[in-house]
Amino acid sequence: MHLIELQNDLVEYLQLINTNVPADAINLVSTQKITQVIGLDRPVIAYDGSYIHLNGYSMLLMYSGGGKDRMLTQLNAVTGGYSGEFSRRVDDHTNRLKAQVETKAEEIKNQSSKMKYINDNQPRHIVDEFSDATAEGLNAMRESMLTAGFGTMAYVNTEIGDVLGRRDEVAKTMLSIVKEAYDGTTKAKLLKSEKIIKPITNCPINVMVMSPISSITNEKSKEELIKWLDSGMARRLNVCIVKSPTGLAITANQAIENKKIANAKAKLISKKITDMVKANKNRRILLLSQGAYLALEEFKIQSESKLKPRMSEGEAAELTARWYRALKLSGVLFLANTKSGTSIGAEYVHMAISQVCEYANHFINIYQIEANSPAAKIYAALEDSEGLTTEQVRLASGLTTSGYYLAKKQIWQEIAEICEKENTAIEAKRGLEGKLFVFRNLA
Repeated sequence: MHLIELQNDLVEYLQLINTNVPADAINLVSTQKITQVIGLDRPVIAYDGSYIHLNGYSMLLMYSGGGKDRMLTQLNAVTGGYSGEFSRRVDDHTNRLKAQVETKAEEIKNQSSKMKYINDNQPRHIVDEFSDATAEGLNAMRESMLTAGFGTMAYVNTEIGDVLGRRDEVAKTMLSIVKEAYDGTTKAKLLKSEKIIKPITNCPINVMVMSPISSITNEKSKEELIKWLDSGMARRLNVCIVKSPTGLAITANQAIENKKIANAKAKLISKKITDMVKANKNRRILLLSQGAYLALEEFKIQSESKLKPRMSEGEAAELTARWYRALKLSGVLFLANTKSGTSIGAEYVHMAISQVCEYANHFINIYQIEANSPAAKIYAALEDSEGLTTEQVRLASGLTTSGYYLAKKQIWQEIAEICEKENTAIEAKRGLEGKLFVFRNLA
């Protein structure tokens, strides 16, 4: 995976303290934080007549006790320059609004009415992160942020599996807004309470969600996760899965030494973040160079050519939207690695493609059958089974006769379920040839 300097710095810094976490997991979380910082001035890429926001959505599925919260805390510590600038702008904006309210209140003669007007029109305090929200609260905060003219909200939740398991209207509507805000715009919504959520444009959200690995090992949790991905999140998320620690053992003395090095590195990173915030204040509209545009178009065509008939909605959406995630990420990498200019070079698109593809390999694992299962072996054998007899398919799968027929039965059951969902009439007694025909055309 090709990284820019700041990404490398953050990976090295966090690995000094989180020695059992692999680099790709750390880079996912770090890059999402960089994206949040870049979003302070809400930059966009002008692409084919549209403005594309440089926000990002990421999901880390990790073994329990891996230090998900700790990594977020450490990242917040080195991005103090961003946090300070955000707070300063919030204070300036709030003071301006208060002054406007007080000026307007001077026109009211009645003292009681004047105080009521001032109290009723106090500006809402703006925050840049939230872990839970009602739809009304989330939209009100986005409206305030839109009025302020800076910043992007970040949905940061380390237990997304629990949120997906909730079936209440509050969680459902909140996640719906989060999903829509990927492109900056959310539609109007009428809640059961008859309250109306107004539409908002040009105010994107960043997402960093995490969950224990049980989200894909527990059948019920996995079902909820895949349902969420299939609903439209698959095209938006970069995903990393860490099933177990790296197993790297260090001594107590090494741990102490690592902390010293990490503290020194944190100061350097913090300065880079502060300098980056200052450099990007006036770089709000970016363009793709010709080389970058061509590289992106080639990647788009290449990704679409890999579509297969039996892919789920989530798998197909993730594959065909890789270019879009790479486009957003290329702008982030460019702004994080340069101090001037607005033209994104091809090298940043290539780096973004490399990183998106790496996380796509993780994403695929959510949908895949266990690699060594009998059914998976038959699926692999079926890829090139045109014209093969039953016995030849069995031999290609490497299974015994009994194992083959048990697995075949499982596959046929899956196909039958797909056909039932599609309301497709099929004959159950057509033999293997007919079943393979159905498999190729419907599954």
